[in-house]
Amino acid sequence: MTGRVPRTKRTALLILDWQKLFVDPSSKAFVRGSPEAAPRIGYAARFFLDKGLPVIASVHHGENDARDPFFRFSGRTIGRSDHLCQLGEPVAGIAGLAVYPKSSYSLFENREFMSDIGKKDISGFCLCGLLADKCVLANAFAAFDKGFEVFVPEDCVAARDESLLSSALSIMGKSCAELVLSTELERCL
Repeated sequence: MTGRVPRTKRTALLILDWQKLFVDPSSKAFVRGSPEAAPRIGYAARFFLDKGLPVIASVHHGENDARDPFFRFSGRTIGRSDHLCQLGEPVAGIAGLAVYPKSSYSLFENREFMSDIGKKDISGFCLCGLLADKCVLANAFAAFDKGFEVFVPEDCVAARDESLLSSALSIMGKSCAELVLSTELERCL
């Protein structure tokens, strides 16, 4: 990308929608690429925590009405109390994880989240999770639009199929994020 701002030093790891709905093989919405991404996301979380940097997760839930994009896309949503809304492993086991709900594709619509990141002086995000072509892409654009540096470890995201994953990564890499690998997380700092 051209015209980049100087590197920031306060990057947070944002793990998007790593919920049982998508990562439990018995779920109808299981994302096949999630088992490969899981250990890399666990590694990324340990890396950020070891550096004393924030690790944040989102959970998508909503109401069964036309205002919810998940409902408009799939015909149903998951409620906060639904077991499929719970975080899946390895994210569920992260001590000190800050978890924020969202009912749209972008966590940046959540006022509490925006207030909290302002208090923590966060200036960049490393985005992991699901789905690369929906929530990861929407959050990459939202973070970029709000002036944050955005990094996406390509091997820490997944989509329903390879063509959607490839397309989403291409769009993010050409417009709003620096693509890295989980072995290159130092580049995010």
